[in-house]
Amino acid sequence: MNRKTNIFDKIGTLVPGYKGYQEREGRRECDRQLREEIANKLSLIEKKITDSIDNANFEILTTIENTRKKINNLNDLIKYSPYGESSLFADSVIKENELDSIYQLDLQVLENTENIQNNINSLSFEELKEKIIILEDSINQRNQFLKDL
Repeated sequence: MNRKTNIFDKIGTLVPGYKGYQEREGRRECDRQLREEIANKLSLIEKKITDSIDNANFEILTTIENTRKKINNLNDLIKYSPYGESSLFADSVIKENELDSIYQLDLQVLENTENIQNNINSLSFEELKEKIIILEDSINQRNQFLKDL
């Protein structure tokens, strides 16, 4: 994230601990952007599932709709999941190795999302449901890790 240095940043260089806070703020922005990207991919997957309703047999409409709802719920879960951050005056600060673990979990969520997105046309609904469970587990694992910090 590149931006111009402003007066507050210049003053901040004189405040002990501000540089670390500034770096964490940049990481928070990267985390937000990554989760936005995952949410966008999930929206595309949901649209693809919704489009398949038009061509589906009546017997599997419930299955398709349940799958679409699950993707929609995962989309909300990732959009509103906690950030990997700690504030400037927080009692506990997220350590570097903990941030690395959060990023690894974020990467796992992204990879699982891309796996679904890239293979959605060739997956049966049973295979899709299995991949959605894997994705949900990775999102829950990430969020639980953050709650435990």
